[in-house]
Amino acid sequence: MTAVERQKDSRIAVLHLITGLDVGGAERNLSRVVRGLDPEKFRVRVLSLLPAGSVSDEIRDAGVQVSSVGVTGMRAVGSWLPRLVRELRSDRVDILHTWLYHADLAGTLLGPACGVSRLLWNIRCTYPVAPEDGPPSIVRVLARFSRRPDVILANSDSGRRTHESFGYHPRAWAVIPNGIDLQEYMPDPAMRREVRRELAIPEDAVVIAHVARMDGLKDHETMLRAARRVIAQRADVHFLFVGQGTDTSPVFPPDMAGPTIHRLGKRSDIARLLTAVDVNALSSIAEGFPTVLGEAMASGVPCVSTDVGDVRLLVGSTGAIVPPRDDAALATALIGMVSDAGRRAALGRAARQRIADLYSIESVVSRHEDLYTAMVNAG
Repeated sequence: MTAVERQKDSRIAVLHLITGLDVGGAERNLSRVVRGLDPEKFRVRVLSLLPAGSVSDEIRDAGVQVSSVGVTGMRAVGSWLPRLVRELRSDRVDILHTWLYHADLAGTLLGPACGVSRLLWNIRCTYPVAPEDGPPSIVRVLARFSRRPDVILANSDSGRRTHESFGYHPRAWAVIPNGIDLQEYMPDPAMRREVRRELAIPEDAVVIAHVARMDGLKDHETMLRAARRVIAQRADVHFLFVGQGTDTSPVFPPDMAGPTIHRLGKRSDIARLLTAVDVNALSSIAEGFPTVLGEAMASGVPCVSTDVGDVRLLVGSTGAIVPPRDDAALATALIGMVSDAGRRAALGRAARQRIADLYSIESVVSRHEDLYTAMVNAG
């Protein structure tokens, strides 16, 4: 399609600007949304500020254009800033949809000067840092600009409320939760056996997974203390620690080793790994809408989670909720799941049904389409 043809294209042109495209909750959800948008109604591009990460491949495979500005730091601003301006100006943009704080700021400062008329920010968390630390400087700056976007979209009610307390005062709020692909995340007995063979886990063993990058907000320390309590009662339980840094971090003490402790590091096959899991744990001290819980639930895996963000709304009665930073409560809930196979199975079925009823990617994509259409029709 030539430049003239693109300008005459009647579809709504949406440019998604994101800080990076490495594996993470925001990145995976952007991928699901852009791959699901109706190509007859929407023309979509994705632009990453940082060098393109692994998620970019699956977006390209779906036929969506992906490019990268290649930001490497402020000292090199003279090289990447012109590229960013060129990308913003290279095609008609009806809506600039920014993902994560640095993209919000870049889109706000440069979008209008590059001919972008409609701006949509995206909030993907409740607290960007530990709650007691207060908002970081970039959030305080964005609060001052928060009247600029036409709409601020949050993926959780808790995220909206918290950012209001930070001083965000937009012209309009919208809340759309993360969407889960029930064809990608689903129980698979054959895959379960295959993954367990690879990890040398007996077929009859109970497996608890903790899927989170090494980050203070994920509170691995509490999870590890809880795991030690579980092991004291059930030495046969296997733990999977998945996420960037989990294979190398010194946070893991020497006694958290051995054949039942699996530190897998950064993985791109989360859906596959979850087929081998019996219970999914989340120990975070702050979240918005934790995608990994929805993915586990869609996989038929019941969850034990700390009471953060919109977790209660997501999990409902299909799992167990405990206070943050309470390793004893977390361990007790996990042991309860480990000790009752019948309960686990029933909760897992209910969890998958809850995702199908409330959080399918199809319904979430439809809500994005409605939002984009309303923004364009509003003038």
